[in-house]
Amino acid sequence: MSEDQYMGNLYQRFPVTVEKGKGAHVWDVDGKEYIDCMGGYGVALVGHQNQRVNNAIKEQVDKIITVHSSLYNKTREEFLKILIGLAPEGLTQVHLNNSGAEAIEAAIKFARKFTGKKGMVAMKGSYHGKSFGALSLTFNPKYKKAFAPLVEKVSFASYGDIESLREVIDEDTAFVILEPIQGESGIIVAPDGFLQDVRKLCDDKGILLIFDEIQAGLGRTGRLWACDHWNTAPDILCLAKGIAGGVPMGATLVRPDILASMSKGEHSSTFGGNPISCAAGIAALKSITEDGLIENS
Repeated sequence: MSEDQYMGNLYQRFPVTVEKGKGAHVWDVDGKEYIDCMGGYGVALVGHQNQRVNNAIKEQVDKIITVHSSLYNKTREEFLKILIGLAPEGLTQVHLNNSGAEAIEAAIKFARKFTGKKGMVAMKGSYHGKSFGALSLTFNPKYKKAFAPLVEKVSFASYGDIESLREVIDEDTAFVILEPIQGESGIIVAPDGFLQDVRKLCDDKGILLIFDEIQAGLGRTGRLWACDHWNTAPDILCLAKGIAGGVPMGATLVRPDILASMSKGEHSSTFGGNPISCAAGIAALKSITEDGLIENS
């Protein structure tokens, strides 16, 4: 494969050259059909060649391709209104970025700035990404050992064990971050009552609660948000993967008082809120909520 010459060995490659896709199927350059159980690592949430998404992208391309967030854009505004209209209670502002790892990095900065604290608590078995801050919150040593030391003041609690969490938090803990359903560690579902207990503990201690729904969110579990199964809302919610139907996008949803603690220029994203991504995001969210995807999941 000629790509290997240029891209090195960072990816575990399969000997398939994909040419096109439709729905849950892809075809290689020889016309062989495959069921796509990979979906771009959870990105093809509404299927390949989703007509809502395709048409939205084509229409936006004919208007404008890029508008930085220092300027306003109607497509971005519409996407934000739809996303916030679907968000868990209290999350009424958004930072748009480009990936799950970026969404996590933004959450780290927002939480530290708002609380003035430095400590971070994640869960054993967690996966939050491979950029430096997100990697620090990821549990699996195989991703981390070559790059140590990572960000300091990170502790890990046993997933589903509230007493373990109590033991690792302290007065300098800024936030607790968790996946309501852990992905990479084996689709581990939070025990009943755990998210509610974490929410209460964070409230009692003045600690922010961050949910990473990059993999579990957007209808995959039969509810729009995985945390809805336990009627528990976070202070910050991180999204990405299929939020824009296959076009790169990440989003960090946040309480307005938290985002208000940030000064202009303290965090930004060159491509965050790109009109093409936002147009695709509008179409993807409508497909998820209007085309029966949640009911079918």
